Parts: sequence; C-alpha cells; structure tokens
Amino acid sequence: MGDRNGFWSWSGGALLMAFVALLVIVPEGYAITALLTGAMALSGALLVPSFRSRLSVLDREDLLWLLAFALFAIVWMADVARTGKWPVGEERHGVALPLWPLLAAVVLVWWRCHPPHRLGWPLGLLFGTLAAAVHAIHVRWVLGAPRTNHPINAIPFGDLALLFGVLALILLLASLSRPPRRFRAGVNGLFALAAIAGFTASLLSGTRGGWLALPLLAWPVYFAFRDALPNRRLMVVAGVFGVLLLAGTALPQTGVVRRLDV
Repeated sequence: MGDRNGFWSWSGGALLMAFVALLVIVPEGYAITALLTGAMALSGALLVPSFRSRLSVLDREDLLWLLAFALFAIVWMADVARTGKWPVGEERHGVALPLWPLLAAVVLVWWRCHPPHRLGWPLGLLFGTLAAAVHAIHVRWVLGAPRTNHPINAIPFGDLALLFGVLALILLLASLSRPPRRFRAGVNGLFALAAIAGFTASLLSGTRGGWLALPLLAWPVYFAFRDALPNRRLMVVAGVFGVLLLAGTALPQTGVVRRLDV
C-alpha cells in the first residue's frame, strides 16, 4: 500500500499542478486535466481496496461542499429541463457546464481520501503566474494589442491572474511566518516572484473589476498573519507590493490610467 499511496499522491499532485499552471494559458487545459483527474479518481476508487474505509475522513465541511456541488448541478439540469436547451457558449464552450460540479464532487472525495502531494499547488501557482505574465507582456508589448484577449477573454484572464498573485502572496506570508530553514530564502523569492507575476499579468490585461476586491482581501490576510509575523516584516512586504502596484498602475504602457479615464 505504501507504493500505491505514493503513486496516487504524486499523480494527484502532478495533475493539480497542471490544472493551475495551464488554466489561463491553454484554452482547454482546465478540461483536459479535470477529466484526467476525474478518471484517476474513479479508477482509484475501484483499484484501491481500502478506499471505502478512508471515507471516514470526510467531515461536515466536506459534506457541505458536496451538497453545494450537487445543488449547483441540479439547478443547471432543472434549467435544461425547463428550456429544453443545453447551455452552449461561443465555439461550444461550456457544453459540459452542468456536469462539472459532479466531477468536482468526485475529485473532492478522492483527494480527501488520498490527498495530492503538497508540492503540486505551489508549483502550479509558480508556473501559472509566470506563464500568464510572459503571455501578457508578449501580447501587450510585443504584439501591441490593447488588451490580452487570447487564449481566453481578458476579464477572466486578468481576474484569475490576480487571484493567483494573491494566493502566491499568501504562500509567501505563510513561509515567512515559519522558522528559518535551509533553502527557505529561495522558496520565499519564488513565491514573491509568482505574486509579482500574477499582479503584472492582471495589470496588463486591462481588467479593472477584480482590483476592487484587493482592499477587501487585504483585511482578512492581515488578520490571518498579524500574530504570526512581526509587524515590521508584514509592513515591509505590504509596502513593497504596494509600491510595485502603484508603479505598475502609473505606467502608461499598462493602460490602467487610460481605462480608468474611460
């Protein structure tokens, strides 16, 4: 069981990393990795003899998530029954939309019983933010496009990049709150780079709405880390990112000031 559990952990971590890393760059990357993860969960449930005994790890919060996913799918299917039309977006995007919550429920149960390797999440954020920043810089400053509209619409691209940047910043603060260890400085540098890359990609996308959430996000993040981090260190991190954001906003090349004027 040790080798088999190791396989499920590493494969789950690799798929989680791929999902996050490809989310804003590869148009169908989210679907491919999600379907692969669902297939792994279903096959693992059949192949792992102890799977049923592990279901006891599910707690009340897990059950509430499963209920939310089920209700989401039921609402979509009820709308299909009411209208007689299956939801299909441009270029047939969203054709499986009513089924995604059910897939999410399957993956949640599997990963609670066999958690993915913990490296999958930070590596996915690192690769995802860097790829988004490189893509945004290429589109805006090399191709000269007014907004980042490829491979996905500029609004979800910018909002997801901003979300990734905030999550990377949270990982940085969590790492700073732990005792110093070997390679910790390098890890902190990578988290800081990921946070800057996510914010940069969002700025270059020209998306404005997501930035309204930053003051609301800053408040709970501050309270989450104010006891774990010295105020001086917390203020230094906040100040550095604040200066970078203001500088990025003020640059004419980002187009943020022009869009605010509009």
